[in-house]
Amino acid sequence: MSSTPQFDYDDFCSRMGGNQALMGVVAKEFIRESAEIIALLDIAVEQLDYAEIKRLAHRLKGASAEVSATTLHQASQMLGSAAEAKDNQEIKARLGVILASHNVVGKDIKQVLAL
Repeated sequence: MSSTPQFDYDDFCSRMGGNQALMGVVAKEFIRESAEIIALLDIAVEQLDYAEIKRLAHRLKGASAEVSATTLHQASQMLGSAAEAKDNQEIKARLGVILASHNVVGKDIKQVLAL
């Protein structure tokens, strides 16, 4: 298996102890949960609910770290910081990166793990 720029397969495999079945379960849960978080993030950003943006960014950061989605993890961390600073321009920029990265990482995970 190989890693992609958005998804570090080797790191994910190491985190899961090489257990392919566990990797599949965790990856499927990530795909479901992250889509839910992003839908809620869209609403929170529209409403300028900084506390909710920060909370959701933290959840997405943790979920993306669990599956070694490096770009998504970094963008989520930066979104949380932007929400704390109430920087609307940066919030919108980070959300754009998150949306693009999420689309790519979901495809990468499905392809690499044959989900």
